[in-house]
Amino acid sequence: MMKRIKLDIVADVVCPWCYIGKTRLEKAMALAKEEGFEFEISYKPFQLHPEISPEGEDFTKFMTAKFGASRLPQVTVGVAKVAKEDGLEMNFEKVTRMPNTLEAHRLMWMARPEEKEGVLADKLFEAYFKEGQDIGDRNVLLEIAELANLEETTIKGFRDSEWGYTEVYSEESLYRQSGVDAVPSYVINDQHLMQGAQSPQEFLKIFRELAGSPSDEEFYQPSDYDY
Repeated sequence: MMKRIKLDIVADVVCPWCYIGKTRLEKAMALAKEEGFEFEISYKPFQLHPEISPEGEDFTKFMTAKFGASRLPQVTVGVAKVAKEDGLEMNFEKVTRMPNTLEAHRLMWMARPEEKEGVLADKLFEAYFKEGQDIGDRNVLLEIAELANLEETTIKGFRDSEWGYTEVYSEESLYRQSGVDAVPSYVINDQHLMQGAQSPQEFLKIFRELAGSPSDEEFYQPSDYDY
């Protein structure tokens, strides 16, 4: 019997744990599909630092103010080490800008009808963490949109219109009001909340529990990750 899971992924594209969490979730989903699960996935916007100007800020300066000069190298090295264990490459030495991610979220929203959010998210994560590109720059985002094979009408709409701003703000506000205060967060079947880059085994455990017990119990696991 097919078991359906509706999964809203609330994330930001400059959050390394969101990238790690996406990779772990996909491993869990691959295992779950072998057990008869199918998934309806949607990516939802969350800006870690909405206060950043549209032009972005110097990465080292911004992160030093957040963590301190002595602690910052420990944080980035630690995150990169975990990412490597999950098969991901993060080169923080290449990252020079801390971008405002509103435009990236708008592009993600515009990719939703094409069901290419996951592909686009991977391209954005890779561009930022592996290549150190400024994903707050609209020209960079247009190049990434082409790499993700978005339709020309979508790319043109992103370049030439104001589509999506209202929707992105509205969706982010809705999730903040519902209690999402950290990313990655996962809203399962519109009622169960998980937070943090959980292991594939933990994701799979929750999928199995939900399939076997349609209760109103909320699975809430606060994130222990610091970035």
